[in-house]
Amino acid sequence: MVEVSPAAAQSPVRIAYVTQWFKPEKVTQCMWVAEDLRSRGGVVRVLTGLPNYPEGVVHEGFDIFYPVRDEVDEFEVLRAPLYANHSNSTLKRIANYLSWAISATIAGRRMIKAADVSLVYSSPATAALPALVSKWRHRTPFVLLIQDVWPDSIFATGFLGGPVRPIAHKIVSSFCDIAYRGASEIAVISPGMIDLLVERGVPREKLHLVFNWVDEETFMPREQMPPTDGPRTIMYAGTHGAAQNLESAVDAMHEAARQRIDNVRMVFIGDGVRKPDLMKRAADGPGAHNIEFRDPVPSTEIYSHLIQAHAQLVSLQPDPLFDITMPSKVQSSLACGLPVLAAAGGDVARLIAGNDAGWVARPGDVADFVSVIRAISTAPEAELRAKSNNATNLYRNEMSRDRNGSTLFELVERSRKGT
Repeated sequence: MVEVSPAAAQSPVRIAYVTQWFKPEKVTQCMWVAEDLRSRGGVVRVLTGLPNYPEGVVHEGFDIFYPVRDEVDEFEVLRAPLYANHSNSTLKRIANYLSWAISATIAGRRMIKAADVSLVYSSPATAALPALVSKWRHRTPFVLLIQDVWPDSIFATGFLGGPVRPIAHKIVSSFCDIAYRGASEIAVISPGMIDLLVERGVPREKLHLVFNWVDEETFMPREQMPPTDGPRTIMYAGTHGAAQNLESAVDAMHEAARQRIDNVRMVFIGDGVRKPDLMKRAADGPGAHNIEFRDPVPSTEIYSHLIQAHAQLVSLQPDPLFDITMPSKVQSSLACGLPVLAAAGGDVARLIAGNDAGWVARPGDVADFVSVIRAISTAPEAELRAKSNNATNLYRNEMSRDRNGSTLFELVERSRKGT
């Protein structure tokens, strides 16, 4: 344990919160972190960008060429200009990330210099630049909160490819290594990220697990389970994209029907580029009568849908990157007391299996998926209730705001100047 100087212990910690995204943009986790820091006594000032996510168009009323001072929910906010873009163009997205990182470094220098410590919400990784420069110039320490590991995440999605890939990979990797060395502490959102960064030379004692949490006023333990004497419902609520590998789920439902497992239905809620193909795939097989697709619902309403299910599907492609990914639907399901059907590997599979908070199927393995569907179809009510209780306890003990917000604030406090 790092000892805190008496002077520091008596005064609230002044935090420069560096994040490219912030309210009114639809990025709730960024906002929750700021609110939690303040609730624990931190004096939080926010260095962010002009609001433009996800449309890629700066919101009306903001000067796009100059820094803008703003107030959001009583937070003092400084918005640095940027090139607004969230298209699929690699060059334009690079321009978006770099333009904000550079302008925030210039515009935010006084804010960070005046702080005891800065906290960087590291997505994108370039967000670390303002804090890194202030560490060099003014000795202001900083903490990294890493949401996705670069360069792995950007190259895995094809964001950078072609002949420039080797050069780009080297540049991005070098910048990340510099940021890791400069950070006083590093928080990551999944256990596998710790192992990966240790392999890359980051000292193990600098790395800490801080799970993302959910809106606990919305996602709360359900009062009762749905009936178990009728069809069992497996629900998927989220994006219907390539990464989610939902084709395996549809194929498994067809195979389950062939094996006469007929008391399980699967409900898909949401939208995405793969949805039309998934609907056609579902309609063209023997399990069509047990597969339902619903339109997206607002986040404020999704809870009422989730609690009607016996299990929530979390599905990912078999990929090394996804082995260290912790989708937010894991936390939202567990917070509701909803067992998880994890058609995924790595951290998600270990978390669910290790706490008996659901079932695990090998990603992409239809036969294994069918065996899990059969297990859900035949599970006694007592087993379903036990898994539900385990899910609730797992979230409360390991993934809650109280647990992880406390850890993050401790990292920030012990990294402040003079400690």
